[in-house]
Amino acid sequence: RRTVIPEHPRLWTTRREVARIKEAIRTDAFKRDLFERFKAYVDAHVVRQKAQRERGVWHVGWIGSALGMLYQLTGDTTYATEAKIQLLRLNGPVVVDGDTVAALDYSKQREFDYSELARDLPMVYDLIAETLTPDERLTIGHALERLGDFVEATTRRYRFPDLCNQVYVKNVTA
Repeated sequence: RRTVIPEHPRLWTTRREVARIKEAIRTDAFKRDLFERFKAYVDAHVVRQKAQRERGVWHVGWIGSALGMLYQLTGDTTYATEAKIQLLRLNGPVVVDGDTVAALDYSKQREFDYSELARDLPMVYDLIAETLTPDERLTIGHALERLGDFVEATTRRYRFPDLCNQVYVKNVTA
């Protein structure tokens, strides 16, 4: 028997935590400055440079995490869309505005890099899940499962670096 959850159950950064971070940015000049610098960096190096969409494996985790967090803090769906492109690359090439963004092939990468993906990408999913269609959720969930299987088979380590990701991905694809 399945329990129906009316909305995505945020595991990494809860709505309460996002509200606390927004308040800190609003009320603390140092944190506001730090946030504005971070946002400007991501805007200049990721969002405005579409070539960044095809960055290598190592970059995908931090880029996706940054985009997902900026989506949560600003509400700007541009960030969520760019993060979604990175997640969908796990499943194959992605067509965006008529251009094809290459698939993300982690099989030829260093162990550290694809292990990092297995840690970071479920977090990216968590941050943008509310913007995904049911089909996108399922596609990405299955792609994350395949990544986990690959990590486990090639490194003989647990498929995801922590139990939270393992449970999370299984629930996404259930």
